[in-house]
Amino acid sequence: MKNPDIIINNYEKTLPTKSKWESLYRPVFEYMMPGRLPNGDKKQTEIFASLGEQCSDKFVQKLQNILTPVGSDWIELEAGYSLSKTADDLSEINRNLNAVAEICNVYKNVSNFDCACSEFYYDLIAGTACLLISEGTCEKPLRFSVIPINQFSFAEGAFGEINEVYRKITIKKELIPVSWRDSSYTVPSDSADKEVELLEATYFDYEKNIWFYHIINLENKKNIVERSYKTNPFVILRWTKYAGEIYGRGPGMKVINDLKTLNKINEYSLRALAFTIPVFCASQESDYDVDDFVFEPGAINPVPSTLTNNPTITQLGVNQSPDLQAYNIERLEMEIKKNMFDVTIPNDPDRDMTATEISQRANELNDSLNTNFGRLVNEFLYPLTRRIIEILQRFGYLSDNIDIAQFNGFGYKIKINTDLGNQAKEKQVQRILNAVQTLLSLDSTQTLAPKVINFTALAPYMMQQMGVPENFINSEEEIQQLQMNEALAGAILQQQKQTAEVKNA
Repeated sequence: MKNPDIIINNYEKTLPTKSKWESLYRPVFEYMMPGRLPNGDKKQTEIFASLGEQCSDKFVQKLQNILTPVGSDWIELEAGYSLSKTADDLSEINRNLNAVAEICNVYKNVSNFDCACSEFYYDLIAGTACLLISEGTCEKPLRFSVIPINQFSFAEGAFGEINEVYRKITIKKELIPVSWRDSSYTVPSDSADKEVELLEATYFDYEKNIWFYHIINLENKKNIVERSYKTNPFVILRWTKYAGEIYGRGPGMKVINDLKTLNKINEYSLRALAFTIPVFCASQESDYDVDDFVFEPGAINPVPSTLTNNPTITQLGVNQSPDLQAYNIERLEMEIKKNMFDVTIPNDPDRDMTATEISQRANELNDSLNTNFGRLVNEFLYPLTRRIIEILQRFGYLSDNIDIAQFNGFGYKIKINTDLGNQAKEKQVQRILNAVQTLLSLDSTQTLAPKVINFTALAPYMMQQMGVPENFINSEEEIQQLQMNEALAGAILQQQKQTAEVKNA
């Protein structure tokens, strides 16, 4: 393990980059998630349009419904490429993996994952979100905590993967043994309720292929917790990122300028509305006291002069009806919603949208999310599942015989059973059906298709792709046996029929 001085030095190297991205993320939080601003930060922009907050809520709701539905068993496991090619008892391996996935889903569903996940997706609107998965109690071994952007920083390895994560926290001294039961920290009796700064750090050791985890007391720069894990306790997800950047760019960064424009339009509109209450100018030479002016309908205010060319009080001419249509507010709002994956259909008084137009909008949403689905799976769902498996192994709820390092697609494969993940499978099934239909249209005798396509093997595969559980699908061998039994029963029936005809003759 690295000594605390090296870890602190590496942490400080990440701060300049973090500071730059915090300034870029700040407008997104101000206009779209003001509640996620750091505590005590009162320098908030005056917001005159709630569209940003509405779109944020829609984004989180949409992403959670299609990626990690509340209370659903979206974790699935199966044998990967290497086992599929060599193992004779492949069905037994998959049955064991189904049992592992069931245990993972049960403990995930009884944890606080669904609550933490929504907070996690809110931070993703800015571009980078961090989820800490730590060990809980025997009843609830999984504990999920969303880390705000102002608390964590990280660094990348040689291949663009995250290999260092740091979190600076302030905690009461008396809570340290409760938070980390294996800590070596001795709580002082005279200052147990005082706060202390800690650095939570984790980094990957490429030689040993493990993650080292530290809690460092910044007062004396000493380790109070030292652990090693097979997986990273911190799951960091970037929505999308460009080459040379380590922090992510979220959909909020794409629409922030439009939101600022819309906010200004609404601000100036309200100011124009305020000027419908007229502004008056009073002559300085007059002995009239403007504080006595009664601004009420029907009120009579005595003034020294009411002459048209030189009155004591006169109304200031102000343009009270700006042309807001020139800004095309509706189109601006729809562009913001589109980039935030809000498929709300606009109300058009002149015509009703057809079913094709509504379906096209839904397809545009799915296509947009598909471009980010690879990163969502590789940086979030896969590490999350591996981390859940390791914690359940440490509590003894899963066997240690399952090597987490084998969950790489070659040994064991992690399948994400969500609507977005199943969309590619459904498209593949549709392409197969189109090909079969084309072949049947060319085969008028219906004899060529069975020679070209192995329907006995194709049918179970299509059922699996469409999400039918494997225990409800007959294997290729079982289908062949059923066909043989059916053919044998038909032959016996035909023979009995012929025997009866001979007797009758």
